[in-house]
Amino acid sequence: MPLLSIVIPSFNRAALLQKALASVGAQDLSDSEVIVVDDGSTDETETIVRSCQFKIHFERQTRKGPGAARNLGWTLARGDYIAFLDSDDVWFSWTLETYRDCISRYNHPKFVIGNYLRFESDRELATVQRAPLQARYYQDYLASAEEIIWMGSGGMLLRRDCQARFESKRMNAEDIDLALHLGLEEGFAVIHQPFIFGYRHHGSNAIVNFDSTYRGVLHLIEEEKNNRFPGGAKRQRERVTLITRSTRPPTLEALRCRRPGSAFDIYRQTLAWNASLGKWKFILVFPILAVASLFRVRLERIFLGVKSRGPERSLFSGSTRLV
Repeated sequence: MPLLSIVIPSFNRAALLQKALASVGAQDLSDSEVIVVDDGSTDETETIVRSCQFKIHFERQTRKGPGAARNLGWTLARGDYIAFLDSDDVWFSWTLETYRDCISRYNHPKFVIGNYLRFESDRELATVQRAPLQARYYQDYLASAEEIIWMGSGGMLLRRDCQARFESKRMNAEDIDLALHLGLEEGFAVIHQPFIFGYRHHGSNAIVNFDSTYRGVLHLIEEEKNNRFPGGAKRQRERVTLITRSTRPPTLEALRCRRPGSAFDIYRQTLAWNASLGKWKFILVFPILAVASLFRVRLERIFLGVKSRGPERSLFSGSTRLV
């Protein structure tokens, strides 16, 4: 049985998938297996996979979204651990070795998250050098609430026997949702260095779609309010710390996308949590920004004929920082 299963979901990204697979092929795969789940592509995805020089388990499904594709790969995996890689991202030559070192150092934790390097051109990766392993260990994910940790599926390494799964709804924030559902799994390690993967920034990144982000934010709020995350009342402060850290930026992003109604919705539903955490700067300044945004939208509609739902921009864009 392999130690690691590498799961790569993909949809109509044949050219980028080829680069992702090349970065996986540069690893020592002696104790690993590679699984590609094609989420209903209509391009050359299968041809690219079949042309690889190393063994790949290739599976197709009708279009269901990345969460469902990752879950299918999880079901097919035989390894003790599952590493996820998005088809538009790449690994560094040391990624699998770093994962192995982390597993050994921290006595096989259930959940590991790795750091990433954001890039736009492949040339930017050429100068990246490996650094010694630096990581931090927690009893579980909720215990890490006070540390600001980037959370994304592309940096996740999970024990296959974890019970939670990715949310299959078409939304952003499914990675944060999974992490919260894994909140009490024993052993959580954060790899600060070296970089585990390269996050490719481009126009079709899922994070640029505000509607999908809004659905994801509402899902996180609903899961917490319906007591679906583990930990009960004893661990609630840790959960809402993690949730509001993920919901405050989209609240401001809604204003930049000329969606004041969506912004007020998130603000209203998380107000008590933010107050309990003492986030007074955000609580007091947001209404001023929201009223100004609402006024601007109405003026545009009256005088310029601009629709209230303006152009979408990437999450965390802009300079306003109230988080």
